[in-house]
Amino acid sequence: VRGHGGVTIGNALVRARDAATFTLIAEARTNEAGEYELSLGAGNYQFEVFPGFPLPAGAPNVTWQQRTRQTSITGSTTLDFDLPVAKLTGEVTDSNGAPVPGVRVAGEGNAFGEGNAFHTARGASETDASGRYELLLFTGSNTIVVTPTSPLGTLVESGVTITGDTTRNFTLPVVTTVSGQVRGHGGVTIGNALVRARD
Repeated sequence: VRGHGGVTIGNALVRARDAATFTLIAEARTNEAGEYELSLGAGNYQFEVFPGFPLPAGAPNVTWQQRTRQTSITGSTTLDFDLPVAKLTGEVTDSNGAPVPGVRVAGEGNAFGEGNAFHTARGASETDASGRYELLLFTGSNTIVVTPTSPLGTLVESGVTITGDTTRNFTLPVVTTVSGQVRGHGGVTIGNALVRARD
């Protein structure tokens, strides 16, 4: 099992399921060299790969998993898993172009393929003193959330297609304040109500 740049992924859980019934047939964890071994009979299988904890370098640092499409096994086989990892780097600035340190940049995405194949991942990072960040995500469609400290506003970008290592800079929006009152029957004010805003 390999991650970004061919880095081997140790302690990953590799599972083999019967492709027809999705019954778990065998599982094993990779060693430090990213190697695993399963004892399987001839047949059609779907393979799943999950990270161990703590999450290893070379892959998204929050969570991830991958499931292959149906694979036919007829004898001793070498089946490597190259995780679809891409590196996202860039800079976060305010509306005046000044770099903003301490900003959380997080991404989440998934991709679906034929035969029930899919992968999903979440990764997160924080900008340094120069407003620079770096994080690992899986390729495909991702949602990126850039969360600075108050009083700067959060930025959400959905449907970001990542096909490989790329640079993406973010400019934080000017904060707009929304305020009001929550009232119930007869205009009675409702205290301690939680008001949320979502993209």
